[in-house]
Amino acid sequence: MKVGDLYSRLGRGLQPNRFQVTITGAPGSFSDLQFLCRGTQLPSSNLGEASIPHMGRIYKVPCDRSFEDITLTVLNDQFGLIRRAFEGWQKQLNDYMENTRESDTFAECKIEQLTQTEGQPAPMTYTLKDVWPGEIGAVDLDWGGNDTAQEFTVTLKYQRLEIDNV
Repeated sequence: MKVGDLYSRLGRGLQPNRFQVTITGAPGSFSDLQFLCRGTQLPSSNLGEASIPHMGRIYKVPCDRSFEDITLTVLNDQFGLIRRAFEGWQKQLNDYMENTRESDTFAECKIEQLTQTEGQPAPMTYTLKDVWPGEIGAVDLDWGGNDTAQEFTVTLKYQRLEIDNV
């Protein structure tokens, strides 16, 4: 194998810093999330198995699919609007004080892997369905942290996954 063979198959390759996350259908404003989401991951795919004993052997059969949570690392804007949007969404699902539910507001989260070529469609798009914020991470406050932007994590839980072009 020659280096040229590898390059002809790999091209420029996909880079982990070329992505975009959008949330639609959630209460509050998440329009800035595509700019403020600093990190996430493409979802894993887990296919369970059922073991069926038959005549002294165990046959494994694929069965139920499960979805692991997705974690977003979000830069907090100067007014904390994006964090408050996540907190407001969580409050609608279960109020902080009264333990009541205002609505079943689930959303859709799209994670797109982008290329370096302007105008080229995303080669990989993962759409998480029936999404809600399970955990909004703590924000560390520190008098010595004057040269960094504040950030926090949000763990998204979801019911279904759609993968484009599969």
